[in-house]
Amino acid sequence: MRIKGDYIIREVEGEYLVVPTEASSIHKKHYIKVNETGAFLFESLQEATDEDTLVKKLTETYEVDSDTAKKAVAEFLSRLRDHGLLDE
Repeated sequence: MRIKGDYIIREVEGEYLVVPTEASSIHKKHYIKVNETGAFLFESLQEATDEDTLVKKLTETYEVDSDTAKKAVAEFLSRLRDHGLLDE
């Protein structure tokens, strides 16, 4: 899975926003605010990856246990799916 090509993340005044890059996507109102961890996962999804790899990256980068990381990744991926932002 990976982020669809027509979305990017931008930091604006300390907040991270996922925004569409194509005019056709702008009308879908898919502006999503994410925290630092969400921004990290979003960036990790620029390349094709899987859920287990995301969990591993999260535990290696942040001081978080595997169970907490699994929950965070699952919730983040669910949110992206709900907004149609993933190519799977």
